[in-house]
Amino acid sequence: MPTYEATPRFTADHHRLTRAGLRIKGIRSARGVFELTWDGNGRATWSYGPQIVSGEQHVVWRRIGTHDILTGP
Repeated sequence: MPTYEATPRFTADHHRLTRAGLRIKGIRSARGVFELTWDGNGRATWSYGPQIVSGEQHVVWRRIGTHDILTGP
């Protein structure tokens, strides 16, 4: 089971959302960052971080909200 962490900004953004229907793709302008999209304008960005548990991926949730989250880090 992968481990994960969420940035404080992600956690704050997450509490303001509704969600349905997921898609995933890489973000061209930010190497190593991926985008999860849903419900037309819902977005979340994430990347892999250093392993916490040997042999398991570690996901860092970066931002969550609408398309507007893609304008910042």
